Amino acid sequence: MSAEPDRLRTGERLLAVVCLIFPFRILFGAVTGIDLHLGLVCFASVAAYAAWSVREVARGFADFLDTAVLAFVGVALVDLLALTGPTPLAIKGFSVETRFAVFYFAGRFLSLRARFAWWLLGATMVLAVSAAVLGVAEHHLGWGALLDLVGYPPDRRFHKLGLPRLYSFPLMPVSAAYLFVLAIAAAAAFTVLERRLAFVVVTLVAVWQALPLTLTRTAFVLAVLFPIAFALAERRRGRWFLMVSLSAALLGAGSFWLRGWSSPLANYAQVGGMLADGSAKSHDAVIRNGLDLLIDRPWGYGFGEAGHLAIRWQRLFPRDDTYPITLGIQMGLAGLVAFFIVVMAAGTLWLRTVRSRDPAYRALGFAGLAIWFAIVSGSVFLPTFTMIVPQLYFWLLTATAANLLHEADEAGALGEKRSR
Repeated sequence: MSAEPDRLRTGERLLAVVCLIFPFRILFGAVTGIDLHLGLVCFASVAAYAAWSVREVARGFADFLDTAVLAFVGVALVDLLALTGPTPLAIKGFSVETRFAVFYFAGRFLSLRARFAWWLLGATMVLAVSAAVLGVAEHHLGWGALLDLVGYPPDRRFHKLGLPRLYSFPLMPVSAAYLFVLAIAAAAAFTVLERRLAFVVVTLVAVWQALPLTLTRTAFVLAVLFPIAFALAERRRGRWFLMVSLSAALLGAGSFWLRGWSSPLANYAQVGGMLADGSAKSHDAVIRNGLDLLIDRPWGYGFGEAGHLAIRWQRLFPRDDTYPITLGIQMGLAGLVAFFIVVMAAGTLWLRTVRSRDPAYRALGFAGLAIWFAIVSGSVFLPTFTMIVPQLYFWLLTATAANLLHEADEAGALGEKRSR
């Protein structure tokens, strides 16, 4: 890292702008009243620049993860043509399920470096603190004020068991919750290198003020598990991180008690912890019904027939609770297996990064593996693999890790040749 320039390259700066825009994209549209198509503009800009600027193939291309991602896109293309044909809904569904490939290969062909990965982790912490401060202030000063400001009508996604959920600039409470989880992973990475420790403390305090208000069980559990796992993996630094996390959680609990929120939140924790609320029962019904559909037609029903688009267009399976189910209904068992291989290959890559002898790479590995685990475990109950901000950040980081590992492999091979 010390040998790299302090400034980001042009391609990295373009990606940095995209990463900062995406958490605000819905807010921009609500404030302006104009559909800015920020997703399409950003994706097209990044893809065009990557295609124009690349002078040689990415390091180690194509490795197993590259091949697995390309194979998944190939299966998706076959499904698009064979199951529904290129209808507008199917094309939209195809783009939602395969856009991660654009993020990943943009990172590979732009040769993202460790410098960009550390910038992205730092930016994640800044965005999480901003989201937490904005959301908690909105709760303290009058819930719904920000929703009224942007003209966004509250709906069931902003309430759970009669409690108002956190609203912030990512808009959806679940999106904010997973942004907080990513920030905890980023804070752990900086702790490994003992850098920006003051901001690590600020991040953990802000996250624990806001995370419980999202009423997102999976994110809350992950926020508890990450510091414990980190303490077991990194004794001295991990213990410090665990103590700061515990103190931040206690501080958050104290603020809820002072505001009179402790009783409603405790009731939610009791009901939600026993999986006796409507949300838990809904997840169970979704899994059962989805499996029945998948068994009846294992080759799939086509893109847009399940998930968020199916909710909007009232298609076959208008639910997006469990990502493997929604993906399987659209792409069948073949698509589900292809995506499973991609996910396992990405996890293996992050395991290799954690085992690196380079302290900076190892620290990145802690963050990447934690984010991978968060998205994988969260997908059992949520569409975490298509939640745009976590998805974008994760695949850019994964592409960076692939670049770094191939660079390290090449350097090691060169060293062996010289020694001979």
